[in-house]
Amino acid sequence: AVLLERPRVISAKVGHAWDLPENTFGAAYARFMGSRNFSPDDRPPVRFMDTDELAYVAMRAREVHDLWHTLFGLPTNLIGESALKVIEFEQMRLPMCLLSVVGGTS
Repeated sequence: AVLLERPRVISAKVGHAWDLPENTFGAAYARFMGSRNFSPDDRPPVRFMDTDELAYVAMRAREVHDLWHTLFGLPTNLIGESALKVIEFEQMRLPMCLLSVVGGTS
């Protein structure tokens, strides 16, 4: 369904998170993003993909990155980003996730 509908994590779709009750995931996401002055629209476009489907999957991985930070309570420092890359590897099996952990910590 995700590949058919191709939902996006962009301000136009998640901006209402600020209005959600305090104890919801949406409110936690809004706090995470707001406390860091992040915007879901800040991600650069995906380039150099062979198909539109692959480009969407890569874009989706970028867009949900901060949702994972929120879900797992991971900070945006080297340790938090490295931990998140291990989780992303477990989810997507993309070698670049593990390579970024090795490259980011050396």
